[in-house]
Amino acid sequence: MQGRIIAGRYRLERIEGRDAVGVVWRAEHLTLGIPIAVKLIRYSGALTPEGRARFEREAKLAARIRSAYVSRVVDFGLGADELFLVTEWLEGESLRARLGSQGRLGLVETARALGDVCRALAAAHALGLVHCDIEPHNVLVARGEPGGRETYRLLDFAGPSVVRPADRDPALPLPYYLSPELAGGSPRLDYRADLWSASVTAFECLTGQRPFEAAELAPLLAQIVRADIPSPREVAPELALPPAIDDWTRKALARAPAERYPSALELAAAFRSAAGVADD
Repeated sequence: MQGRIIAGRYRLERIEGRDAVGVVWRAEHLTLGIPIAVKLIRYSGALTPEGRARFEREAKLAARIRSAYVSRVVDFGLGADELFLVTEWLEGESLRARLGSQGRLGLVETARALGDVCRALAAAHALGLVHCDIEPHNVLVARGEPGGRETYRLLDFAGPSVVRPADRDPALPLPYYLSPELAGGSPRLDYRADLWSASVTAFECLTGQRPFEAAELAPLLAQIVRADIPSPREVAPELALPPAIDDWTRKALARAPAERYPSALELAAAFRSAAGVADD
């Protein structure tokens, strides 16, 4: 696969990551001579007529997102046995790698990470696009920004919208960030599933632990659907977090979508208020 040329202009160089629907490659744009990211999608559900139509619609919507907190979509394709999505190449490391090296981010940096992700979500949700796979692997801590500030960029906005838990590759990590709607198999899905997943990601950034843990899929899904929502102050008592953080968590991780914060920007603003952190 390495060295393969996609659509006559993207040469695959090395694998950068895998998720439930495909593989992300660093590639060279042969016409422009610049690095680019290419995601090859081979999830079976994506190759049905309905899946292909959904992918095309989402890729076109993703290309319309204008946000400094999203990796820009520049091309896509519909092959006979795979779909592909091309996005700008960004230098940095994944939020998963950052958490792996630091353990957790702390109040101020968690507020910044959640704020950037929620700005990305607000731009996408305004177009009617739902991400459905927000987790630390899909957030890039991007370097080289003006003023030296790192930004958190949300990746992978176009792809099959819904991958049922039972269809996931068992070799991949369990879907710890899945919303209760998806975990319970609900046919109804909207932007509020993203707010749940962003909140689970923020919980991990803050405490260094995920709110729901299990070694197998079925117990994990059961926890997501009906286990008690853990308290960040009890999970990480050494941090002396403000009590309002627990209030934020209960609302952000409400099982009923209507009981969550009503928008991505309000979710982030409520976290900053609970944390006592000013907007940067």
